[in-house]
Amino acid sequence: MLKEFNSRLLVIDDEESVRDSFREILCPSRENNLQLSELADAAADFFEISNATRQASRGPEIIQYILDEAASGKDALELVKKACKENCPYAAIFVDMRMPEWDGLETVAQIRKVDKRVEIVFVTAYSDHSIEEIVQRAGTNVTYHCKPFSVEEIQQIATKSVYEWNKSRNLEDLITIISDIRACHCQLDSLLQNILGQVAEILGCNSALLAIKHDKHYEVVVAIGAFINSDSAAKYLKTIPEKMEESLYESDDMLYFKLETYDIITLFERHNVTLHRERIYLVQLFLEQAAAAIRNINLQQELVRKEKLSALGMSISMLSHDLRNYIGNIVSLADLAINEETLNPALAEYLTLIKQSGQDGMEMMNDMLDFVRNKEVVKSEIKVEDLIAEVKKICREFRHVSKNVIDS
Repeated sequence: MLKEFNSRLLVIDDEESVRDSFREILCPSRENNLQLSELADAAADFFEISNATRQASRGPEIIQYILDEAASGKDALELVKKACKENCPYAAIFVDMRMPEWDGLETVAQIRKVDKRVEIVFVTAYSDHSIEEIVQRAGTNVTYHCKPFSVEEIQQIATKSVYEWNKSRNLEDLITIISDIRACHCQLDSLLQNILGQVAEILGCNSALLAIKHDKHYEVVVAIGAFINSDSAAKYLKTIPEKMEESLYESDDMLYFKLETYDIITLFERHNVTLHRERIYLVQLFLEQAAAAIRNINLQQELVRKEKLSALGMSISMLSHDLRNYIGNIVSLADLAINEETLNPALAEYLTLIKQSGQDGMEMMNDMLDFVRNKEVVKSEIKVEDLIAEVKKICREFRHVSKNVIDS
């Protein structure tokens, strides 16, 4: 994973003078910088310009580019392969269109097989290819600039391309760690909303949503832009076909990407924005990691629930064990009292009911302990008539005892 800001550039042009011009513009020598700085300071002293004005006139710090050169498409391809193998890819490539052997378009087509994410800038005075052909073979994340060019133009294009590349990589790194974050649903939703907004910005879309399919309809997880309105979101979600042949669907109004494995989908309001196909992988990566994160949080919450139930089961087991001892004592004492020869018949009846209730309580404690210990449940058939008769008998006995207590 890249940790530092990547400012690596590659210039591909068969003319050495053009490559030298790029190097002078993007990587000026230290001596030239010092001379320009000394001249600027001398002019500021002569015209009595304040220090604050001097600093403002110098503008922002210039990016320190690392620049490689190639005189042909084949040489450039080898440099790109080497850079990718060493995990130091180029952020942007400036390429001439007309060159011997491989022209610029063929060169970029070969480079795209190795590195689909590098920013491409065609710099040429003319082209033998239409815009449609260039987009088809080189992709949509390309810039086209005509010769001759000014210093400021090349600096601006290089700066924009490098920042675009680094922004995409930083977002990619952020997306890949979503599923590793341990959080609750509300925290995850906030993070997904933030990342969805960044993905939408890179695609050039203003509104987007992430949804998961439940039964036969989609439920919105997070949304930005116009899709925050539930009616707007529902309108677009209803247009999604039940079965999609492709994971990407495009129309004049919308783009949506679906991950069949988890029935999860992202939808973007298009507004006729040209889709940067080399950045589709960001959406697909976001979908995969979002689905994994949601699944992991659900599993985490299920684990917490099971841990709570396990702790509750242990508490019940300990409590049941103690209660069983107390109830056992009640049953034993009632049994001893019943066997007394001088016992009053009415009191014997009360003690019999106490003993029976204690035995019923003991059976309940034993059943609870068996459940906590995951013992096999032994099932047996009972007749409903016998159960009803037993309930009636217990009710009559308690009613009879209660009447005797009231009469006495």
